[in-house]
Amino acid sequence: MKDTDLRRRCETRLNVFILLGRCQKTDRCFGVRFEEGASDEWIADWAFALTEGVAGRERYGQKNVNGNFSFSLEYPGCPHCENMGTFACSCGKVSCLDARQQNVRCPWCRSKGTVDPESTVNQLGVGTDV
Repeated sequence: MKDTDLRRRCETRLNVFILLGRCQKTDRCFGVRFEEGASDEWIADWAFALTEGVAGRERYGQKNVNGNFSFSLEYPGCPHCENMGTFACSCGKVSCLDARQQNVRCPWCRSKGTVDPESTVNQLGVGTDV
């Protein structure tokens, strides 16, 4: 590899954001890393445990992101319970989800509801989760 190619690769910055979520089973916080793919496509490829204090200090989830959201094959699931899915509650916050589950309880606002497996989310606004 040429020196200029290596330099160019090192200078390329990834466009990523961290979504703040909460485990439906344990009520503990976690982050989901989304990386921008093609135009308006965001792909989750990593999840990690974190505390509310760290999330606030690091300002995770401090912007609204529009686009199409998906999960890579490498996505490990919720770090607390290994659920592979997520759902966005009407309160605007995100939680993990067992894909076989239709009845849910939001660990943020405690409301209960049903998940439509065909629904999609096109905007994530997570600035007030903590």
